[in-house]
Amino acid sequence: MTPTTQTTETGTAGAGPAVDRPFVPAEDGGGRVDSETGRLHEVIVHRPGREIARITPINADSLLFDDALNISRAQAEHDAFTEILRDEGVIVHDFRELLAETLAVPRARALVLTETVGPEAVGVSTSEVLTDYLQGLPDTDLAEVMLAGITRSELRERLDPADAATLFDTTFLSTLEGQFVITPLPNHVFTRDTSAWLYGGVSVNTMALAPRRREAVNYEAVYRFHPAFAGRGRLWTEAHGASPATVEGGDFQILGNRALVMGLSHRSTAAGVERLATRLFDDGAADRVIGVHMPDRAFYTELDAVMHLDTLMTMVTPDTYLRFSGFNDVTTVEIEPGASGKALHVTVHDGSEMDSVLARAAGIDSFRVISPDMSDEAEALRELSRDSCNVVALSPGRVIGYAHNQAANDVLRRAGVEVIETPGVELVRGRGGSHCMTCPVTRGSV
Repeated sequence: MTPTTQTTETGTAGAGPAVDRPFVPAEDGGGRVDSETGRLHEVIVHRPGREIARITPINADSLLFDDALNISRAQAEHDAFTEILRDEGVIVHDFRELLAETLAVPRARALVLTETVGPEAVGVSTSEVLTDYLQGLPDTDLAEVMLAGITRSELRERLDPADAATLFDTTFLSTLEGQFVITPLPNHVFTRDTSAWLYGGVSVNTMALAPRRREAVNYEAVYRFHPAFAGRGRLWTEAHGASPATVEGGDFQILGNRALVMGLSHRSTAAGVERLATRLFDDGAADRVIGVHMPDRAFYTELDAVMHLDTLMTMVTPDTYLRFSGFNDVTTVEIEPGASGKALHVTVHDGSEMDSVLARAAGIDSFRVISPDMSDEAEALRELSRDSCNVVALSPGRVIGYAHNQAANDVLRRAGVEVIETPGVELVRGRGGSHCMTCPVTRGSV
């Protein structure tokens, strides 16, 4: 698979400046992810930036972080991680750059500004002032505001005095609590969650929690209007905003054999999973979706770090899972296209059938399951909270994992899996590992 470096006009012809960016064209398999472990050719990451620096010990929990991060350490760790990817020949797209390039397209700007500061978001009077100000920003500066947010004091400094006076007398500002007029999006660093490429298309996900919902707007703009992404596959997206039907990419596992595994959790709800399944079936993209229950009352789900399926299990070869040993015998739900006028056919399986249901969906006899040693339960839980089971495959049997999770790394190596270690002591405080920090765009077949 040979990447293409193209100089293209951003968006429609003549709508933006030329952009040099390597990517794998659709005709060469670009934008296709049919498994979790096929050779990784192209990925989206997001280097921590000012949005991470906005986190304080006071607002960390509300922004879904354990604590304020040391930004220089987090950046150094992320740089080490992406260096591994590049050394492996992976095309690495940084989302900050993608968003800035996309915002050169007027239609992309209109989408992002309408969703972020349009009348439905902030009211008519506030929207008029903020839209005028933001429309005048250069692409890179606007991207920075969309990622890092903007505070009351920053707006007072940057706006014309008359506009500032108008803005701070609006209804929205009078009711707004806290310093941020546009909130920062520090969780963009976990690019896995907001969108997921699978079976010839990409799902822009409806996020469960308010601090992350606006991320989806930024991704939709990139996938609709950036020349490296527009037209490379089907785009499955829903209206942005609060909804009981949510799915998040950390719960997606592309099993192969036209099957998708989805965690059923507080982040990916039954309504959201069935809505996605219906879209996939209607477009002929998949034949089966397997929902895996994440128990509310299990001892391990009390950890803040355990919120998606990929915090408990990730695939390391087409027939091998790295899985926390306490996570077994849970209920699975098999969702297939319906018959006789029904949209879906649903079969609920007892926990004892978990592994056989997954194997049958994958089209194999059985899965091999590798689990870190639980003889020292306290240490096993400590490693789980540090994303020990959250690894990303570069190819079958070769993964990247955090260096501090030695028990998990050792058990993988004893099972014949090559582990490339990356530092993550600072990054893990954001509640995510190497699987969370990657959005695969193109993988080879297995």
